[in-house]
Amino acid sequence: MIKKSKSQKTRHHMTFTHDTRLALVQIGEALSLARKSRQMTIKSLAERIGVDRRTISSLEHGNPAVSFGVFVQTLSVFNILEGIQEFLSPENDMQATLENIRTLRLKKKAIKKITDEEVAF
Repeated sequence: MIKKSKSQKTRHHMTFTHDTRLALVQIGEALSLARKSRQMTIKSLAERIGVDRRTISSLEHGNPAVSFGVFVQTLSVFNILEGIQEFLSPENDMQATLENIRTLRLKKKAIKKITDEEVAF
């Protein structure tokens, strides 16, 4: 049996930007407020999701190690998952829309250039 070195046993540790870290904390705070406005305790939310209360506490503190599944399940319990899905839908992605417009303009210019060159013959 091959023994793994200590470095092979450790997980890859990701470094987050300041903006990402701030967003995680703000989202965690928003989830905490959502829970409290529903008169739910950390324990009761954890039981509904099927996780330990420490996981909910970590989520509310913006810990990036909490699974995406726990995050999505929390949104579902709060009945706000549909709003997030709509917000993230492709037709609401302005950056992607702008990129598609730029791509179409470039294609249009390329087609016009080819057409102009063909006419010059």
